[in-house]
Amino acid sequence: MTTFFNKNAAELAKQYLSKSFDEVHQSWHQLLPAIIENPNARILDIGAGSGRDAKFIAQSAINKYGTHVIAVEPTIFR
Repeated sequence: MTTFFNKNAAELAKQYLSKSFDEVHQSWHQLLPAIIENPNARILDIGAGSGRDAKFIAQSAINKYGTHVIAVEPTIFR
């Protein structure tokens, strides 16, 4: 599976970034404030792709709640 993503990383990142976090996650986005407002919240995004979602969550929480966001992407972009 990662071979496909490694070979197509640039195009996939372009596709992922063409939609906003809200557009992609509208079905559960309203639950996010309750999660990030918890001062002990730790969010792990495995398979983070372009990082769009982790960036959105981190920017929503930064300097407000102390939420930690970690994003991991196992594919190699060259």
